[in-house]
Amino acid sequence: MKGNAKTVKTISVIMLILAGMIWGGSFVVVKDSLDYITPLWQLALRLLVASVPAAVLAVINLNKWDRKSICHGAVLGVIFAAALIFQNKGMQYVSASKSAFLTGTYVAFLPVIEIVFLRRRVAARKIIAAVICTIGAAVLTLQGRFVPEWGDLSLLACGALYAVHLIYIDENMSINPILLHTGQIIAAAVICLAVAFIAEPMPAAVNPRCVPGLLYCGIFEVFVGFFFQLLGQKNVSISLSAILLSMESVYGAIFSAIFLGEKMTLRMAIGSALIVSAAIINSYTRKVSDNEIKFDTRS
Repeated sequence: MKGNAKTVKTISVIMLILAGMIWGGSFVVVKDSLDYITPLWQLALRLLVASVPAAVLAVINLNKWDRKSICHGAVLGVIFAAALIFQNKGMQYVSASKSAFLTGTYVAFLPVIEIVFLRRRVAARKIIAAVICTIGAAVLTLQGRFVPEWGDLSLLACGALYAVHLIYIDENMSINPILLHTGQIIAAAVICLAVAFIAEPMPAAVNPRCVPGLLYCGIFEVFVGFFFQLLGQKNVSISLSAILLSMESVYGAIFSAIFLGEKMTLRMAIGSALIVSAAIINSYTRKVSDNEIKFDTRS
């Protein structure tokens, strides 16, 4: 039994690592596609792509749906849509590598939400990590007049919403992850499509250069990546999940340098290193036995 549990946890960790890598690649794809399509329509179309396999899963599992799974899937979809909207709008003004690091600040927002909204007692190291991450974000984003740009603030809001997303999943582990995932994708697609219709002119045609990016983001980033997150987080603590997923910022910087030719300045390197350090501090705890290292899920 212990061996099986260890295998399940290992597979879950691998899923979270793969999710982070897939998300890291999406920053490059989204940034490139924003040269040819407006951010909200890019988002709406990639969610529509993701809705196709999600709808198939929903139909296959039709007899498993109940009011609880529908409601929680819809709520998760609202959080998901809001995070993606802030992310796409912010990426209009910020480089792909910087976007990846700012999105990863959800690691720092986790203890803040736990203290302020959930009234939980939080370990000192989590508070220290939040402070370090805030300093890192400041070094990464603040300009000469120490005023963050609109894109920076939008991506920080995205990071906060992803922290809420992580916590909401953690609080609803009893729900079938397939139902939760399909529910959030379909709800987010409806919301983002409505917002795109209201806020931006409908594109007359989709530039062919956007198609590969839309397919990658729809199928891999949204459908596969977030499904891996749900499956992996079900068997791994929220803190360990956060650090594994937050490595998307590192992958994003690497892919941006390789495919977009973005250069990492000293300022960006210092800010990024602080954010990654905060993620490690936030998730680390002592070895509690000879065979297992545990990470705090709650304080």
